Amino acid sequence: MGGIKGDSQARKTAIIAVTSHGARLARVVATQLEEADIFLPARLQDEKENNAIYYQPPLSSLVLNLFSSYGKLVFLCALGAVVRMIAPLLRGKADDPAVVVVDERGWNVISLLSGHAGGANRLAIQVAEVLGANPVITTASDLHGVPALDELCRERGWRIENPRLLASLTTAVMEGEEVAVCSDAAAELEEVLGVNFRGFRFLPLEDLAQLPRETWKVAITDRLLPEVVLSGKVLLIRPRRLVAGLGFHRGIGPNKLWECLERALAMAGLSMNGVGALATIDTKGKERGIRELSERLEAELVLLSAQELEGITVPSPPSEHARKWAKVPGVCEQAALAAARGGRLLVRKSRFEGVTVAVAERPWSPGTERGKLSLVGLGPGDPDLLPPRARRALFRSDVVIGYSGYLQRVSGLLGSAESRPYGMGQEAPRLLEAISLARRGKKVCLVSGGDPGIYGMAAVLGDLLLSGQVDIGGLDVEIIPGIPAHCAAAS
Repeated sequence: MGGIKGDSQARKTAIIAVTSHGARLARVVATQLEEADIFLPARLQDEKENNAIYYQPPLSSLVLNLFSSYGKLVFLCALGAVVRMIAPLLRGKADDPAVVVVDERGWNVISLLSGHAGGANRLAIQVAEVLGANPVITTASDLHGVPALDELCRERGWRIENPRLLASLTTAVMEGEEVAVCSDAAAELEEVLGVNFRGFRFLPLEDLAQLPRETWKVAITDRLLPEVVLSGKVLLIRPRRLVAGLGFHRGIGPNKLWECLERALAMAGLSMNGVGALATIDTKGKERGIRELSERLEAELVLLSAQELEGITVPSPPSEHARKWAKVPGVCEQAALAAARGGRLLVRKSRFEGVTVAVAERPWSPGTERGKLSLVGLGPGDPDLLPPRARRALFRSDVVIGYSGYLQRVSGLLGSAESRPYGMGQEAPRLLEAISLARRGKKVCLVSGGDPGIYGMAAVLGDLLLSGQVDIGGLDVEIIPGIPAHCAAAS
């Protein structure tokens, strides 16, 4: 077969077809996906076609290889056949790739496996947009408007430490139970995430131990917590804001670096799972120890030049050793602060045999996101006449605002977005709310029937701008056209 490279393709998409018609659809889909490889049976090989990888039957042998080497799989064949092939390969929702199945007519796109953690739901929506097909999403959280915590964590680079509790927590939310989100930055998280987390209370981290044992809780912190606190219904999420700065002698291996880092963190009450980045001077970039430690922790490796470290103010006195060998007054504290991008130092230089460690904490990044306001035309009412650009905006939004009848029409396309319905004749209030939410960093869709510029919300926005009643300075604003009803009727 050839062409499969294993781990280097873990983030790529494999598109697999078994018939000539499926092959045509596969080529269409591949043009719209980044880093996608097409796999076709050898009997369809065409000398003029050089952008596909051809396989010899049985297909199950190919799938065995792809399942461990690609992050996303798109099958153009029967659903039952795919289920039988992948069933023996399943490892768990944290490890399985996203699997999407498209029927050979291109009518339905089914998110089959790893809908949230692997991104199959989003992939199904994307493929459906390309083919003009119907996306089939069956995950309960999407159907009930419950926030998908595993998808949120994947998008933000956070880590769920005890994912086995996730399903039970989601069920509790769907049944109306209140959940407390406890964090060392509760106010910042509520400002950004609260709009999508109805039924959740945001509380300071210190309140976690005071809550009743039977109450569901989500702890979002990189701090170590007592076992007695975590023994109840507590989903533990590590936002991975910690940056470890390391200085070390040549030849020190990953185990030694791990041990020193773990000791420094433990003394400060911090978790190894909270480390999102390692930082050191660039002359250490080829050292096996730091590179293997980065891979083991799944942490970003930040290499900094002597010039970048020179200007960083740190509390510890200069190091003669660092000045002699690295031409800088110090490495670990300077590297930690430089890579933390405006963060603060939590752990000052800790000295071990041949190793120095310092730890900084990056600022909470969610609050820095820039809001976006999309005025979306829904067309004449038939979902088949909703353009792909409008579908993408709706699915990727945090909040969708509009007339209640319009929102009911697109309820299946909203992903985890919150729906805020209005009655007829409330155009200005809904626009003002949309702008307010966008200013708070939300991605907001304001929908209109037909086209937003023809007696729609774009015209309302224009009127309010001309009268000086609103200001959209600093916001990303886009108008996504819809098919006007008179065009649909004429056709």
